[in-house]
Amino acid sequence: MKTRSRLALLLCGSALTGTALADSLCEVDYRIQHSWQTGAVHRVQLTYNGPEVREWNLGWRFAGQEQIDSIFNVTHTQDGQDVAVSNLPWNAGLAEGSEIRFGFNVRNPSGEVPETFYLNGQPCNTDQGEPAPNPDSPEEPPVDGGEPNNPEAPVVWSLDEDASHLGFVTTKNQHTVESHNFGALSGTVSEDGIATLNINLDTVDTGIDIRNQRMREMLFNTSTNPEATVAIELGDNLGRVLGLSAGEVLALEIPAAVQINGESRELNTSLRVQHLGSQRFLVSSSQPLIITADQFELDDGVEALREVAGLSAISLAVPVDFALIFEADELPTP
Repeated sequence: MKTRSRLALLLCGSALTGTALADSLCEVDYRIQHSWQTGAVHRVQLTYNGPEVREWNLGWRFAGQEQIDSIFNVTHTQDGQDVAVSNLPWNAGLAEGSEIRFGFNVRNPSGEVPETFYLNGQPCNTDQGEPAPNPDSPEEPPVDGGEPNNPEAPVVWSLDEDASHLGFVTTKNQHTVESHNFGALSGTVSEDGIATLNINLDTVDTGIDIRNQRMREMLFNTSTNPEATVAIELGDNLGRVLGLSAGEVLALEIPAAVQINGESRELNTSLRVQHLGSQRFLVSSSQPLIITADQFELDDGVEALREVAGLSAISLAVPVDFALIFEADELPTP
């Protein structure tokens, strides 16, 4: 039986892709890396085939009502369904064969990929490439009794939910401090280093049933926003993690896109990654992540909780700590 697997703060990758291919100014590989009820993680790779340019702009039109949040490696503007993504100073130049990769979170996902892309106003090839193989057709038999020539599968990382923990601390009446946690977490890291953690807000556990219910209904409004997500682009740091020996520790200071209550903010995180051996990794907070309720439009909910509980005050600042364990099916050579 394969070990369940995937690293650092996460959710799952999906197979939806859109690709503009060959013999044109550019090739665009657009992938819906993961999606959930209220959002998605999208990844784009642009390959340039033309003469050298000093700056670039890639445009497309969303099929639905997607709204971009927390974009990485580029800047963007959006007008309704129309999106224009532009270079940053460090990736402005394009020469023949150049590749640019970027990713972003969206709200209101449609599950559809854009059909047409324009680079500096010129269309990329919209040919969707070779048709997918018929799943009912038999596989070609191996030659000389060898193994079938299957492409190398990506490393699969999964969160060990039973061994993982995410907690937060609240302060009321100035000096009363209490610890709470969430009972259901899930997570993955994609092969290109996008790590996502999914938090089921309905599983908030304060140790008091009526308080749990009030938090679900009055603070998190889980009937509308049942999940919170944290997305991190590990980039080259994924290779550093894979290169850790058993017992070795890597410290990372890295931004995270946090989405709660339909609001997305980028917060800095301090992580400690340790290879535990047997393809298990511990990802923990080296110092608490401080989240304030007003960052995510939760301050009215905090006030409602204060009033119904008859308290003089509840702090808007909430320290969050976590210890997440991930396992991999098989580690590649970094």
